[in-house]
Amino acid sequence: MVDLQRIVPVFLFVALVFFLAAGDLFAAIVHWRHKRCRPLSAETDRRGPMSLRRVRRTASVLCVGALGCMAWSFCEPYYPEVTRVVLESPKLTAPIRLVQISDLHSDPKARLEERLPGIIRELHPDLVMVTGDGINSAGGLGSFRACMRQIAGICPTFGVRGNWEVWWFSDIDVYAGTGVHKLEGRAVPVRVRDQEIWISGVAVDHEWQADAMLKRVPKHRFSVFLHHFPCEWRTAARGGSDLHLAGDTHSGQIVLPGLGPLIRITRRDGEYYAAGLHRHGSMYSYVNRGIGMEGGAVPRVRFNCRPEIALFELGPPAGAAERSVSKTR
Repeated sequence: MVDLQRIVPVFLFVALVFFLAAGDLFAAIVHWRHKRCRPLSAETDRRGPMSLRRVRRTASVLCVGALGCMAWSFCEPYYPEVTRVVLESPKLTAPIRLVQISDLHSDPKARLEERLPGIIRELHPDLVMVTGDGINSAGGLGSFRACMRQIAGICPTFGVRGNWEVWWFSDIDVYAGTGVHKLEGRAVPVRVRDQEIWISGVAVDHEWQADAMLKRVPKHRFSVFLHHFPCEWRTAARGGSDLHLAGDTHSGQIVLPGLGPLIRITRRDGEYYAAGLHRHGSMYSYVNRGIGMEGGAVPRVRFNCRPEIALFELGPPAGAAERSVSKTR
């Protein structure tokens, strides 16, 4: 049910901790046996065999560091981060606050599902976008739907199906009864502060619907295109969209300093966009790190890759103001 590209790196990260701990234990045993079996002078006994002491000290530091990282990786999924993105467009006449969440991957035991609506409400959004992969199992459906119902009660909320809903839960309508407007090859106009913008989206493996759908979007209106995969930015750009929102990558889920994401998922074109804002001509694409974690047998860990809630502050051009991305919370 899960992609080996996602499983293996996570298990390797977990195994690394145990190897380091075993290395520390081995060094300690060797040191102990050396002192027990080989008589030492008082000076040597006081100082100890330097090579063994150095090995053990290094192993201890690595072990403590790895265990600390391991402990944090199980805690980090409960500490979401709000990313603020400021974009300008001449198609807009007034500010719009748009929130994107993605990849909740809800399990039977809730994590952030109960807190998310409150965090989003504090951001005072005009619109909320959900870019797929809502559940890891049928047991997570209840907490996912409860979360979506509360969010949809804050402001108009739109969602698309990701690969998990299409490939493994195609018989479940995850958005049913939530109030979320499910986009299945639909483009709809929405009025915000007396201006019209268009929201469109297609599910994974339904990309064939996109071109005809986007032709119905007026070119002079600001438009947002939802699709779970980052590689579909080409479809959005070809259709004249102004903003493409995606997820899927989890930004690697485990990001090691100096090495980057351990998990690098690419889809149809081989390009990899871990996370964040990318510009393609006149269009922007944003890849959300997601809220949850890969399902199946994969350990539920995140490291150096906190769950993300993206807040887009959209508005008309204001002089030479720079487009920017900053983080809060």
